[in-house]
Amino acid sequence: MSKWKETNKYGIHESKAAYRHYTRRRDKEAEILKELEPNPPTHVDLTGLETYIQRLRESKEPTMDDNYLIWFDVETSGLDPMSDNLLEVEARITDMKGLQVPFADDHLIFHRVIRFDDNTPIRAFNSTTIDMHSRNGLISECMNAKDTLKNVDKQMAVWLIDTGLDPGLMHPAGTNVHFDIRWLDVNMPNTSGILHKLSHRRLDLTSFRLLELAQGGDPYDCGHETTHRTTNCLNRDISEYETISNQQGQ
Repeated sequence: MSKWKETNKYGIHESKAAYRHYTRRRDKEAEILKELEPNPPTHVDLTGLETYIQRLRESKEPTMDDNYLIWFDVETSGLDPMSDNLLEVEARITDMKGLQVPFADDHLIFHRVIRFDDNTPIRAFNSTTIDMHSRNGLISECMNAKDTLKNVDKQMAVWLIDTGLDPGLMHPAGTNVHFDIRWLDVNMPNTSGILHKLSHRRLDLTSFRLLELAQGGDPYDCGHETTHRTTNCLNRDISEYETISNQQGQ
């Protein structure tokens, strides 16, 4: 039997083995080309596309109306958050001018006095803080308060979430606000997780006061002292900030 029985597409006689190799390669190439063919077009419903595109064009980056100040103040038995006691915590949310947020019925205020009990490690107060907090009544309130530090931590974390505001658009504010945040960070783990999501931009009134000192003024003259209670301190800070803001706008 002759092995030259097959004729390829060019009319050339070749062996059966070569012919089979050729046909297999041809079929494989045809299969690959078929896989590479584009799928037939499918119908796409474009209803509402123009409206969607227009909405995207009109969308804007967050404005200052979307930003807020979150004011913090804490009262403590000392200066070291690792060894001293947290006595009182307060936070308030205002607009960027320091004014009450219009839609907030409760004025977006969180305030708690923390209870001393048998499970609270009471460290020694220094002479300054024990005199200060005896005079302003805070020590007495701590003895009779209903909320432990653990409870206050959970309550504040829930409060921050329930505001419904984007943490990244809330800017920490106050006097030496890093001090207050440090205390919350160390002593209130649930709250700490949310504090880390707040804006990295901070409004510290100490900066304004130091600027006034540099310009020859005295920001610490009469009227600056407080009772060293959180509500009194934040009232002073926000009032002072409103005054500065109004002066800048003139």
